[in-house]
Amino acid sequence: MANPLVRGYQYANCRLLGHMWLIVPSDWTPSFGVAMTMRCERCDIERRDTVGTNTGHVESRRYTYPAGYQFHRDNGTELPRRDDFRLAWLEGVITESRRQRTPA
Repeated sequence: MANPLVRGYQYANCRLLGHMWLIVPSDWTPSFGVAMTMRCERCDIERRDTVGTNTGHVESRRYTYPAGYQFHRDNGTELPRRDDFRLAWLEGVITESRRQRTPA
């Protein structure tokens, strides 16, 4: 059974499949290197990398999250893992399959 925190979670597809990154113009300036900004087409999370000009190496990375994306640990509640999102998806597939087989 999936972690109950994943039910109805708005950003489940990104947690299950990973993000669909698209490079977008940067609206920030790093203190060194070059700014490289990516935004997920599904959930609008933004990834901000600072890329070294001589090496192309990612020198730093940070994310800006949409409201409701992050989980917070409350009273020792176990945070969901990718497997939990996969289980929730599987439960939905099984439920839908059973629904389609049941005569109306």
